[in-house]
Amino acid sequence: MVVQPHTRAFSSLSHSTPRPRGPVCPAAMEPLERRELLSGDVSVVSTVRSATITGDDAGNAIIIESDGFGSYQVRSDDGTTTFNGGLPGPVPVALSGTVTIKLKGGSDNCILNGVWLTRPLTIDVGLGGGQVLFQGFTGQNVTVKGAAQGVNVYFQVNPANNQVNGKLSVSACGGSVSAGILNSVIVGSTTVSNPRGTVWVGAEAVSVGGTEYSTSLGALTVRGGAGDNSVTIGANIPVVTGSVTVFGAVKITLGTGANYVLLNKNAWLQKGLSVTTGAGVDEMYLGANGGLVQIDGKTTLKAGDGGDVIAFKNLIVNGVFTFNGGPGNDTISGDTVTFNNKATIDGGPGGDWWTPTAVSSPFFPLVVRNVP
Repeated sequence: MVVQPHTRAFSSLSHSTPRPRGPVCPAAMEPLERRELLSGDVSVVSTVRSATITGDDAGNAIIIESDGFGSYQVRSDDGTTTFNGGLPGPVPVALSGTVTIKLKGGSDNCILNGVWLTRPLTIDVGLGGGQVLFQGFTGQNVTVKGAAQGVNVYFQVNPANNQVNGKLSVSACGGSVSAGILNSVIVGSTTVSNPRGTVWVGAEAVSVGGTEYSTSLGALTVRGGAGDNSVTIGANIPVVTGSVTVFGAVKITLGTGANYVLLNKNAWLQKGLSVTTGAGVDEMYLGANGGLVQIDGKTTLKAGDGGDVIAFKNLIVNGVFTFNGGPGNDTISGDTVTFNNKATIDGGPGGDWWTPTAVSSPFFPLVVRNVP
């Protein structure tokens, strides 16, 4: 699936060309002549202790699902992927132990539909990139990795919600990372990272949470490198009634580029929020149209160098709140916002603007600096 541009909350922004930064990732080995294969073959080997599913350098497309008789099978999703040396599939697979999926080269697709795991799962889409889709999935610790061509990961309902009873980690080195967590429970911490590329958590209407169902995370950490990173928590469309709750801390660190952070309707962060962005024209929208957003715990927002746009709307903050706009001509606004603890808004160096509407701080004076 190609990652589509996400819907902006209040305005569109122009994208700048980022400069490389971050640690050096292993380089992909390119053959002298690159040829696309029409179909691929996937090896499936499993015992009661472990299962290993290994692709090749073609574009592998597989579905792991119930066989209808209490066991699991792997079948082709495109009608051309074969198994274990040319078998058309489906082929049986035991999922009682640790599960490792390595899809190697090519643009790969992997779907886990109605799968219940009791041991860790690791999926590596390899150098060619790919997409991983979870539907009605239950598992323990889940790790999804990509490389130079990136990785897309989506948790969707079909028909049951997804649940990860441990940690979720999604990462790539050099390519883009897209993660959509919808109608799911992640009991442990969720980490989405890409040290040298862009990170999208949520795209279009798909985000962390955001339908009539509820999504909850134990904690959330997002780390993006140079590029136009995007993070959406909560519904990004007005008609939905679902909610998202994060029980632990939310930490978002984004690199140089036109970054975008949206904390939208019916979102509740119970242990605070930390957002740091790099140089570039960044946008932060904390709050929503038609829904309430609540942040408990400490909130720290730091925008990098650039003419940033920051808006707070329908927002309740119960912990200490600190915002620093950094250098540049920033535009800051507040509409129907309540700070129930100490709050400081500092525009930083530059010609900044602060436009408050129905902003209250009933227990402590609101401190506003470096804005008219």
